Amino acid sequence: MNPIERRVKLKKKRRNYDSLKNLFSSFAVTACAVVIAATMIPRSPKASFEGLTVFENQVVYQVDITDEDHALRLESLKIVLENQFESYEYPLQLGKNVGVFEDLNPATSYKITVLGSKGFGEEKLASKKLTTQAEPGGAIVSYEMIDRTEYDFTYQTRIIINGFGDVFQEVNLYVGYAFPDEPFDQYKVINIDSSDQLVILDQIPNYHTRVDLYLEAITNDLETIILDRLTFDTPFEISSSIYLESITKSSINYTFYPDSYLSDIKYTSAIYQDDRLIQSKEIKIDSNHMHYDGIEVSFSNLRMNTLYDVKITASYQNPQTLRNEKITFYEEAIRTLDNYTITYDIFETDDFYEITIDVYDPHHYFQIPYYTVYDVSTEFPMYIEGDELGFTPIDTHKYVTFTIYKPLIRPYSIEFGIKNQNEFTINHLIYKEIINS
Repeated sequence: MNPIERRVKLKKKRRNYDSLKNLFSSFAVTACAVVIAATMIPRSPKASFEGLTVFENQVVYQVDITDEDHALRLESLKIVLENQFESYEYPLQLGKNVGVFEDLNPATSYKITVLGSKGFGEEKLASKKLTTQAEPGGAIVSYEMIDRTEYDFTYQTRIIINGFGDVFQEVNLYVGYAFPDEPFDQYKVINIDSSDQLVILDQIPNYHTRVDLYLEAITNDLETIILDRLTFDTPFEISSSIYLESITKSSINYTFYPDSYLSDIKYTSAIYQDDRLIQSKEIKIDSNHMHYDGIEVSFSNLRMNTLYDVKITASYQNPQTLRNEKITFYEEAIRTLDNYTITYDIFETDDFYEITIDVYDPHHYFQIPYYTVYDVSTEFPMYIEGDELGFTPIDTHKYVTFTIYKPLIRPYSIEFGIKNQNEFTINHLIYKEIINS
């Protein structure tokens, strides 16, 4: 994908968006025989019932769980419905949980509890008492992703209705989505025509999207009521991109595009040789950075003809679970080029530059000399002229001489280099300068 195509793609994604701590204890041992243990207990994770719908033999729950201090053992999370004679349970996860207990006894009291462990036994995170009863109503009892593409998610949700026909003459599911900090202002309407129905939700954008579902019923008395509502987020993912631009005998160079919504992400670039860290630095992102303009990420002063491992990581707080997370979203092994040498000369007059490039290239990496001139008087550089040329061989070297005429506009930039005719990443930018006068 060339730079222009990338800019178009990233601008399109941006337009779519515009429209649409640590371990739980520490121990210290004194120099004598006495051992003193100092234990710091993390803050408790939080769980809350966002919805609880009770029918004659069903209980539908919506539970949100967050764990900012990484205190929970995630495999211990579960929801339990029980009384003196019965007990049912399902596993839970951090974030939004939706589910249903079915085939329950009517007119029976139960206690519903969210449990989790921090390593000291089960802890009650949330609890409520309820009694099953025959009441008309409806509920959204599940949502599950069943397909995804580069741009969209497809979900399947299950709807149950008690009182269809007897109480409700019409039930509709309203489906809306919005990007962060935007209102839900457009909804798709899906008719519900049975008491237990699966509904497909397609073309849900996969870029930091919130989905809002609500069940609306019209009673036989022509009253319109909301039976249930569920709002959930699509899976949290970092939408950042990095593209390899060039490899030389001493450098590896990339263009990086950060996530265009999340601003509080720390990006780090690192390069290793044989698992030994060679260079590491934070990728700085200016608050005024336009996200469809790339950021240069370069590793220099490398050894020639050497295999390196490049890693780009992102550290952030997951807004759905409140946990601090770190991911490696790019990793690639890349070998620098073997030996070559470049010399150049610039002869300047009032009207033009005459440039000569001489290259010793025993591996024949470079076949095409090139130059480009840009107008940089505005926010975005504008192409003025450029050309690709050919070398003249002489003994063990090859050279080229060409002329760049000075444009009338100020300031402007000129750059020239040499590249491979087939592999665009084998590209050595020799000279780049902005001229103001």
